[in-house]
Amino acid sequence: MPGMKSMMERGAPQMAERGLLRGRHRAPNEGRRAGDGRRPISDEDRARKYLTEGRMTLHLVEPGRIRATCTGFSGDHRLGLEPGQGWWCTCPEVGLCAHLLAVQLVTEVKPGGFTAGT
Repeated sequence: MPGMKSMMERGAPQMAERGLLRGRHRAPNEGRRAGDGRRPISDEDRARKYLTEGRMTLHLVEPGRIRATCTGFSGDHRLGLEPGQGWWCTCPEVGLCAHLLAVQLVTEVKPGGFTAGT
């Protein structure tokens, strides 16, 4: 969407500073190769694909806590946000994965821990 900042631009660096993200974080343009190896697919593109294809289900959105599932390219993953733990995902990726980006594109964590849909 024009004028809409990506999660990496609007939140991930600040979330990392506040300890809400764990592990290594890839740069926004550091993605995976397409299946045919021609062009890289960014995590943000992959996240948007999960959303447009209806692969993301939000099960719980309440102040400071989010629970969701995502059918990724390698199977189903559970993910969310927990007080004191930060963002987490059951996929093997370390840090901010495409599954977490998808959830973060449709939710917003405000100062003080209030979570709301956008």
